[in-house]
Amino acid sequence: MSPAPASRTESFSSSAKAEQTHIERAGAPMELISEFDESVVIAEGEEKINAYTWYLLGVGALSGFLFGYDTGVISCILVNIKTDIGGTLLSEGQKELITSATSVGAFFGAWFGGYAMDTIGRKGVLMAGDVFFTVGALLAATAFSYAQLVIGAVTDCIGAGMTFHKAWRYLFAISILPALFQIVAMHFLPESPRYSLMKGNRDQARKTLQLVYAKATPEVIERKLDIIAATVQIGQAFKEKYPTVLKRLRAILSNGLYRRPVLISSTLFIGCQLGGVNSLMYYSGTIFAAAGLKNSNAVTIAVAATNVTSTTVGTLFLDRYGRRRTWLTGAPIAMLALVFGSMCFHFMTESTSGKLDTSGASTVHYPQNWTVGMIMCMIIYLIGFCPSLGTVPYTTIELLPLEIRGTGAAISVGAQWIGNIMLSSSFLSVMNKTGPAGSFGIYAVVILLTIIFVYFCYPEPSGLSIEETAELFLEGFGVKKAAAMRKARQNVVKANHQHEKEAEIEA
Repeated sequence: MSPAPASRTESFSSSAKAEQTHIERAGAPMELISEFDESVVIAEGEEKINAYTWYLLGVGALSGFLFGYDTGVISCILVNIKTDIGGTLLSEGQKELITSATSVGAFFGAWFGGYAMDTIGRKGVLMAGDVFFTVGALLAATAFSYAQLVIGAVTDCIGAGMTFHKAWRYLFAISILPALFQIVAMHFLPESPRYSLMKGNRDQARKTLQLVYAKATPEVIERKLDIIAATVQIGQAFKEKYPTVLKRLRAILSNGLYRRPVLISSTLFIGCQLGGVNSLMYYSGTIFAAAGLKNSNAVTIAVAATNVTSTTVGTLFLDRYGRRRTWLTGAPIAMLALVFGSMCFHFMTESTSGKLDTSGASTVHYPQNWTVGMIMCMIIYLIGFCPSLGTVPYTTIELLPLEIRGTGAAISVGAQWIGNIMLSSSFLSVMNKTGPAGSFGIYAVVILLTIIFVYFCYPEPSGLSIEETAELFLEGFGVKKAAAMRKARQNVVKANHQHEKEAEIEA
């Protein structure tokens, strides 16, 4: 008979040390909690999503829909706006400013939202975002001057219809209904349990959890409340110790346990942006129109559909396949697709000295075979990019210790938008200097650099608890340590299964 399986504590004894360091560093008392994952307390029926939770998720998801729609609108507008503003075609610099304006607004919105969340709650932040969205739409949809259009884009909104004279204005107006629906629907949603506990309203937090976990026993609800309350106290203790943003930044930069996960998260977010995907999302209509495609919007829709499908599939298999492995599998596919896409662009534009005319007035006809090859390479690029570079960065927040999660996430998201601004504000200028072959070749090099970084610096966090994840960065980036921890955990699971089988046989 095999010996009884090792317990989790015996197999991961070093986690206790990491946990103690983690909590004491934050200034929170040790006796509060021994496990930060709310998921360790399972409520009856928790695996099933009830109607209320679907409603909550649907209302929250509208924010992502609105921003994604805004991205698609920008791509179509750059092709269809023609001489509607000022009576002349937009210059490439003007197109870049319109495109990057949305990212500039998102950058400041992300920082404001991150810090305002503790003051007005997630509900208040989302509703404020809807107001900004609507105001910006009114400006953009009714714009008859370039300055007004840019200001509307900076406000990052999709807006209401007034009197529209051109079709592209309807693209801005369409999303007024989802934005207004979200504002109204948010009134019927409570604040998050975390925010309620921050404001000392445990009863409201309890009611919210009871709505989400309708079949949970009172004991389970209280345990979940205790865990959330402890994580809130840890975050507040860190803020009390470092009361200003500057002091928190210094604390993060001076402590490797904080600095390393923030560096990983920020680097992956920047790689996501500089890997070229948003140049394709924002400028796909412009690129395909310049390539001589008669219905460039239809191809743009096909590209967007590939984006959605690839991201969805990648998200579904991310936990099973692993974040690190997903990146190291998908990123090389995206990189090679860019390399071959650059080759297609090179041969496609030989007759025009390697350049594409993006002014909107081009009458050049490019070789069909190379044009089709370019489009296929872009689709394959998205198939590789979306599950890896397009998805994994958003999971890196789980690497951040609890006490710096708010500030660390703000830094990472800020890095994302800085990368987005750099890309969207320079793409057309760079493409005109280097040609499309050179531009997409640069993106291939960026992705290669991210592959190298992930291989040496990004540990696989799947299957690890929050304490174990924090322990990874005590010394170095913990790539090998994470692999050893996960292997040890798998051995414990196998031993437990073996023990259960033997117990069944004996019975």
